[in-house]
Amino acid sequence: MRKFVAATLTAVALPLALSTTNAHAASSTCSTLGSTKSIGKVTYTCQLVSSKRVWVKGPKSAKTTTTVPKGPAPSVSPDSAFAATSECKLKSFESPNTLGFPRPSFRGSLTNPRILVIPVQFSDTGTNGRFHQEIVDMTKKYADFYRVQSLGRMNMSFVWPPTDPVTKKPTILKVPYSASDEGLIGPCDKCDRTELMTRILSHTPASWNLPSYETVIAMLDDRRISVVGVAFRAAEEYPNVSGAWNRPIPTPSGPIYSSLITTPSLIPHETGHALLGFIDLYDFSSPARDFTKGWDIMGTGSTGEQSDSFFAWHKWISGWFDDNQVDCITAKGTTVHYLDDLDTVNSLNKMVVVRKDAATAIVAEVRTERVVVYRVLMNAWGGSGPIITNDATTFKVNPKVGDTVTESGVTFKVLDCRGGGCTVEVTNPAT
Repeated sequence: MRKFVAATLTAVALPLALSTTNAHAASSTCSTLGSTKSIGKVTYTCQLVSSKRVWVKGPKSAKTTTTVPKGPAPSVSPDSAFAATSECKLKSFESPNTLGFPRPSFRGSLTNPRILVIPVQFSDTGTNGRFHQEIVDMTKKYADFYRVQSLGRMNMSFVWPPTDPVTKKPTILKVPYSASDEGLIGPCDKCDRTELMTRILSHTPASWNLPSYETVIAMLDDRRISVVGVAFRAAEEYPNVSGAWNRPIPTPSGPIYSSLITTPSLIPHETGHALLGFIDLYDFSSPARDFTKGWDIMGTGSTGEQSDSFFAWHKWISGWFDDNQVDCITAKGTTVHYLDDLDTVNSLNKMVVVRKDAATAIVAEVRTERVVVYRVLMNAWGGSGPIITNDATTFKVNPKVGDTVTESGVTFKVLDCRGGGCTVEVTNPAT
């Protein structure tokens, strides 16, 4: 387990910056996204530019900074106080739950995935002249988002169909049926999106070679279309009770095993399904209820700066950071842990996992000095709360030393916050 070495740092609590404009020509690399520095009267912000974290010219954020506590950082517990990391790798034993270890053997690359984006126009919809450019802009942002979330370990690329040979414009796939008849304009709880996706892709030329991509997106082009996002994955290891994700979708160029139909804003969430096998973390019986309280986009989506991330648990099972960045607790007692900012690329600790039983773990992580505590359940399906956090068990921005929260009997106490991370005391009352 990597431990925190005390340093005199000023921590800045800022959201991820996904824009990549006006890079400072003389800038150096930086470590913490959102942190700022001033040179004379000019302020620079740490941002992601071409997969690198660099200083970018920009105004200082209105967010407040955290004063570095006086004195040395608290000492953390030695590695001997923790169990082997393998003891905290819970196994999935309810088949629609894919949050456990080992990960399902999904098809294709999760290092450099290629995603084909197909703009779709229905017979009763007009052509949005900016549709293509809007998608280009959004997908670039989402590629940057996934690069940050994976801590640089996944470089997603979005690919477009060939330019139309007649119009010389980006190809828009025109289908001979209406969005209205398909239930896309207004709510349609009983519509068969699997069948719709199959029919849409039946109109693609064989030359597009859809099976060569890790995921295919059918992007809907109409302002009247209600928010739609449905992901399909075919893998024996990732069944769905409806069977929708158990079978490949046929196309003129062969079957595809991962696809989604969506409007642009839902790409990060639906790609989490189709590409990574993540499951829904909102309540199917009441979709407005987000079990994550906004801390993961597999809830109700990106609703604010705090949700522009995935849980540490998602990142761990995806291999985005290493086992030696996880502290595992299985025994009764009190231990001390330094948890570094979840989205910062380094070899420091990213999470502490308290294993309660074969199906349950309590996890703590840090988002720029916000300590987030949640419960992971292997015996809960997507839509029924496989990961749950509550307002009462999540520290606010800039927690005070001595603040505590308790989840399932496990108590977490803030001892210190600096450098974007926090030192947390964990008391586990029983095995």
